[in-house]
Amino acid sequence: MALISFFHLLGLLIVAQVVSSISREYFFNMSGASLPLADDGYSSAFSLTQPFQFYNNVQTKIYVSHNGVISFISGVSAFTADCVSVNRDNDFIAPFWADVDIRRHGSITYRESNNTVDINKANRQLKKAFPDYTTDPRMTSIFTATYKDVSFYNSTVSMVCPPGANIDALNTFQVTLATDGTKSYVIFYYEKIEWTAGTASGGDCTGKNGAYPKVGFNAHEKATFIPVGGSCSDQIWDLTTTSNVNEKGVWIWRVDESELVTPTVPQSTPTEVVEDVPLEFDLTEDVLFSPEQDVAEEVPAYPPYNPIPPPLESEYPNECPIQNPLPPCRGMIVDIIDEVLKFVREFPTTCLGRQIISNSS
Repeated sequence: MALISFFHLLGLLIVAQVVSSISREYFFNMSGASLPLADDGYSSAFSLTQPFQFYNNVQTKIYVSHNGVISFISGVSAFTADCVSVNRDNDFIAPFWADVDIRRHGSITYRESNNTVDINKANRQLKKAFPDYTTDPRMTSIFTATYKDVSFYNSTVSMVCPPGANIDALNTFQVTLATDGTKSYVIFYYEKIEWTAGTASGGDCTGKNGAYPKVGFNAHEKATFIPVGGSCSDQIWDLTTTSNVNEKGVWIWRVDESELVTPTVPQSTPTEVVEDVPLEFDLTEDVLFSPEQDVAEEVPAYPPYNPIPPPLESEYPNECPIQNPLPPCRGMIVDIIDEVLKFVREFPTTCLGRQIISNSS
C-alpha cells in the first residue's frame, strides 16, 4: 500500500502547513531590545536611521509603549484608551492599545533592520497587498515591535474568580513600519487575542468585558484618529480571523500621504495563511533564508533531475514494469504536488491495480 500511504502522508503535510490565523513563525524577526518587566511605561526615544513618513510628516524617532502603542512625538503610558476624543499632541500607531502587564507574563521587543531577510519579506508582503502598483516595492528599512504572549493587568485581590476561569489569557501581535524613505507602510500581524481589558479598565479576572482596545492611526496636525480592525468595539475579537489583504490576522496600510491608503488587492473572504516556514526562499537571487538569520547564506542551485525515473526491474518478466512510486522532489510542497500529478497521469492504468497488489504482498 505504498502508493496509498504516500497520498495519505502528502495530505498530512499540506494540512500541517495551514493555520487558522497567522503564526508567530511567520512574523518578522522577534529579537531586539526589550522593554523592562514593568507596567504602563514606554521606551526611551529610539532614533531611526531611516526617517519614516507619517501623514506627510517626517518622523525620526519612535517610542514603544507597554500598552500597545507606537508613538512619534512623546511616549504613551495611559492604560485605557480614549475612544471618544482625538489626541492633538501626538502622532501614533496603535496595533492594540490596552492594559498590558508583562510583569505577569510575556515580552515586548523592538528593532530596526535593513538586512536582506527582513527587506525581502516586507517587499513580498507589500507586493501582494498592492498588486496594481506599476513598480515593485523596494523598502530600505523596517522597524518592528513584537508583543509576545503578553498578559493583562489583573488586580484580583478584590475580585473573586469562578473555578476554572482563565486568568492567564495571553495576546501575541506585531507591528512593522516599512519605508523606502518616501513611501511608508504599516503591517499588523495578530496571532492570538485572548483578552481585551485589564481589571483597571473595567475588565474581569479573565481579561474580558471592560473598555475595548483602540486600534488605528492618530495624526495630531489633522486632528483625526482613523480607527481600523474593529477598534473600540466587540469586533476586536475578530482581528486574528479578519484582514484587509485576504490573509487572516494580516492588516496593511500605506501611511505617508495625507490620507490613509488601503490595499488594492481585491477583497474576498480571508483565508488561512499557508506558511513558508521554517525556510524562506528568494527565488530571484537563489538564496536560502532562515527567519532567525540576519545574514543570507548562498546555497548551490538544485541539480537537474529526471522527474519520472526509469522502471524498476520486475520479478515477473511478462508483467507490467513497476514504476518507482515516489519520484525525487526538490523539497518544496509545490514540486511534490506537480510530480505526483505527473506520475499519476503517466502511470499505465492497466498496471495500477497490479502495482498496489504487488506493493502490499
